[in-house]
Amino acid sequence: MKNPIGSFFSLLIKLIVVAGLMAVIALVSFEGVTYYLTGSTYDLRQGLKEADTTQPKADDTTEQELVDVSDIETTLVYVDSRDNMREYIALDMYNKTTRAMDVILIPSNAQVSVSTSVLKEIREKYPKAKGTLNFLDLCRMFGQDRYDLLTEIISDMTGMDIAGYDVISEDNLSEVLDAGQPVKYNLSEVMSYRDGAGQLQLLDKGDRALTGEEAVVLITHLDGTAQEESNRLEASAAYFEEFFNQLSLGKKRGNVLEAYTRLCSSQGQENITSKADKIGSLTAEAVTVRIMQGGESDGVFNLDSQKIQLQIAALMKKSQEFGSSSAASVSSQSDGSDTGEEDDSRNLSIELYNAAYVSGLAGEWRDYLESEGYTITLVDNYQDEGPISTTVIRVTEDGIGEDLLEYFPNAEIETVDSFATSADIQIRIGTDSVDVPEITNTDYNVDEDEYEEMDELIPQDEYRDSSDSSDSESSDSSDSDSNDSSDSESGGDESSDSDESDDPQEGFFSFDTDSE
Repeated sequence: MKNPIGSFFSLLIKLIVVAGLMAVIALVSFEGVTYYLTGSTYDLRQGLKEADTTQPKADDTTEQELVDVSDIETTLVYVDSRDNMREYIALDMYNKTTRAMDVILIPSNAQVSVSTSVLKEIREKYPKAKGTLNFLDLCRMFGQDRYDLLTEIISDMTGMDIAGYDVISEDNLSEVLDAGQPVKYNLSEVMSYRDGAGQLQLLDKGDRALTGEEAVVLITHLDGTAQEESNRLEASAAYFEEFFNQLSLGKKRGNVLEAYTRLCSSQGQENITSKADKIGSLTAEAVTVRIMQGGESDGVFNLDSQKIQLQIAALMKKSQEFGSSSAASVSSQSDGSDTGEEDDSRNLSIELYNAAYVSGLAGEWRDYLESEGYTITLVDNYQDEGPISTTVIRVTEDGIGEDLLEYFPNAEIETVDSFATSADIQIRIGTDSVDVPEITNTDYNVDEDEYEEMDELIPQDEYRDSSDSSDSESSDSSDSDSNDSSDSESGGDESSDSDESDDPQEGFFSFDTDSE
């Protein structure tokens, strides 16, 4: 007969062993699931160990509060390739408080895993679609509907709400880039491309100042290697860093804004910060250009949503820190009381209207005021009356624009309720302001050697400064000399029609270099 006490202890030992094994298996399984979801076993285990039962996520909440997402305005820019099969995409994040802007370039052949809701939407049209898709395939499948779909996918991937997007063609982007200062770039190899007429062209390697057409070739160039998309993104990032750096110096900023506004189509951007305000507040320190996190393998760029969200969080935090450092810098300058620039018009967007009927006058004033640090968002004609003898500075608030009297000492300041455009100040330049001062700011000017180098690199028939185009084109068309006093009664060129009211709105979207 078996001993009942011995049997009991034997059974107890077996139960203890089984319970121990179950505990080990459960712990290992828990760590495995944790690592799969978070990429780390330490954080979650440590959090469970140290957590307060009443406030289990206090530590995580504290870290998240470092980034105020409500200040971030996110938009997309799609550059449509000539064959309509590829989209060159940039994600713009603008901090409305600090005015910092981060530009993230997105691979055009990105491969991503889409969410269940997006996949369901795709399968309504393509039932056999898989959960992992390539942007190139989506462009081919959805045609004009691709922009909304890509925007939804990028929103899911980044975890951010996309406020809207712009669409612009390669050819139109070329015109926008030509509206700015030529960007100097060092080509590491010879590049071939076909121009608008279909003729084969070559770009020699080495330092060169790129025209708009050449810049588009650079930022869309695929070299046929296994890392071609990575190489394209790196070249694009280097180019746009220099492009934004030149814009921040005020060089042709108004021209670029006019061209971009006229040539791109926008969706869902009615209630966000205007492009004029964004470009007007641009500084070199406030702009960063990055490439979206991922890796290229066998010619396909695979995006990592976890790394992307970490990248975006770091950039948003940096944009807030930029605001703190820049605010401290401004505060220290104001304490020194040596600049005398307290809330002056350099922080505002200004539109210039030629009301003196002197050809090129508004363009000359634009160049000079930009060299002085002002932001000119529009140059156009004013022909409701004229020529007028006294310059008028129109403002929407009492007290602003008075610093401009330094440049227009005989001007009258007129306060109005609002403008039809997004400007803060409109200046109607009269005949009392035909003598434009010479630019003496050496930080703004390109030195003579650089001008000569650009002349050698870019033939004048391919690139011409828009401020000089009115003189060279006036002999080709009887319409082009709208500022000539002999033509004042006829109203001049097409852009003159935009000034039929006190607050011309249509002129904001015009891009006629002769109108300056």
